[in-house]
Amino acid sequence: MNLTKSIILSLLFFAFHSYKLVAQEFHVSKSEVFEEPVNGSIKILQLKNGYTFLLHIDEKADGIDLTIFDKNRKIVKAEKLMCKATEVDKLKPDFVRGFYEINGEPVLFIDAEYKEKTAFYRVRLEPISGAVIKEDELGAIEDDNRLYRHAFILGNDAGMNVAKDAASDCYAVIITNWNRNEGKQSIRVMHFDGAHNKINECSYNPNKQKFKFVKFCSAVVDGGKRVLLFCGGCDGKMGHGSADFDYLMTMKMNVNDKELTIKPLKLNVERKLKDVKTQALYDKVNNRMQVLTVWLDHTVFENKTNTFIHYYLSMIYTFDAETLNVSYITQVAAAKANGYARLYIDSDYEYPGIARKIVHNRDNTLSVLLEIQLDGFFGDLAISQLSDTTELEGYIMRKKQTPTSMANNRQFMSYNYVSTPKCNYVILNDVASNFNKNKNEKIKPVTTVSGTNAVVYKLGNNEVDRVFLFGEPGKDEYRFGYVDGADYNEGLDTYATVIVEREGREKQARMAWVTFE
Repeated sequence: MNLTKSIILSLLFFAFHSYKLVAQEFHVSKSEVFEEPVNGSIKILQLKNGYTFLLHIDEKADGIDLTIFDKNRKIVKAEKLMCKATEVDKLKPDFVRGFYEINGEPVLFIDAEYKEKTAFYRVRLEPISGAVIKEDELGAIEDDNRLYRHAFILGNDAGMNVAKDAASDCYAVIITNWNRNEGKQSIRVMHFDGAHNKINECSYNPNKQKFKFVKFCSAVVDGGKRVLLFCGGCDGKMGHGSADFDYLMTMKMNVNDKELTIKPLKLNVERKLKDVKTQALYDKVNNRMQVLTVWLDHTVFENKTNTFIHYYLSMIYTFDAETLNVSYITQVAAAKANGYARLYIDSDYEYPGIARKIVHNRDNTLSVLLEIQLDGFFGDLAISQLSDTTELEGYIMRKKQTPTSMANNRQFMSYNYVSTPKCNYVILNDVASNFNKNKNEKIKPVTTVSGTNAVVYKLGNNEVDRVFLFGEPGKDEYRFGYVDGADYNEGLDTYATVIVEREGREKQARMAWVTFE
């Protein structure tokens, strides 16, 4: 059985493949200069009307900074976003659960904590001025549940979540409440249309079933027809922040259902699933839900290095949306990605990363994005492109990012993946000296983004072409972009991010829009 493994140690650098350099095949436009959003996090949303909204959530400051760019890339507004959900002493960046265009409006979903309660807010903004149209409280969690708000599963929280349909304006809100003292739990599922009218609502209490505790993992929305959920559960007591499950299960809420349809998933394992992480997509073409599920298989202590090696299994479950039956199960082995690395990097290379995300490409194939990602360390990335159970192509790109200041540098680390009608791209920040390395040379690790430049990799036909995203830098010139919070709009075929341009010690921030070929 092929295993995906995460190695808790500093990895040796192998030889580096000299990627083919190509002419720039995209157009870049930039805004005027504005103050760099140094602390906290950013979120970018490109609207169909050509406007771009930039949110800066800084937990060291009050509220959210809103900057609006018009269709001519000019700043037309820069001020605080004022609403009840942002009027808290410290609004943590990770409590912004979603930022979507719904019915032509930017809509923000915020999990805001007050002294008396923690509530989930929907804030609708005017698509040109950014003024608050309406703010609604969609639900709240009990005081007893505040400890559980930080139990993350691949970016999803066990308390409040939102999932939007990529093909429509419909969305779902899922709120979990636990009462530790009474040992009771409830999961509330609300389905909304694009006009924010509630289509349906159901609640689930696992205590009335044979299951004792159920934790929400992921959800997808099939337009106005249904909401599909993927959950994990355990037969005994679920500990604080636990992602250890005795079983996995799917749930379904159709438009006229009075209760959730529940279907446990039979697993060919005899022990509890530990450290489970999931992500779900809805495949509208084939009317199915695809769920990436990663769990810890086993851990081995390495005597020579005095470290633990963790071995993970990465599986993709494909469910029929009508019956919830499993159509097939695909194990993520990244064999073609490993083959690519052994050809171009090192003949003994074995990829040690973990599957982090799945993405639908424009041709409806599925790409699995893998990365070596540990505390303070982002390593080699891999792309495995699948058609159902068959791996079509695989790529590996060498990198090692070890930010010295996690608070200010983490947003620039890792990478973005963009699928356009003609090609797929990877965007990341790298040291310019790595650009022309020969096959037998080691790459230089990135320790701070201020000395990097944004690079784009073009993937296709088992080849990787590479070019600087914002032009080849001169001496003491650097142009790096935010990875976290960047936005790709399929309808506009445009990737938007904040970039920082540095020359010597002087630096300035701009919004940049990249339109691909």
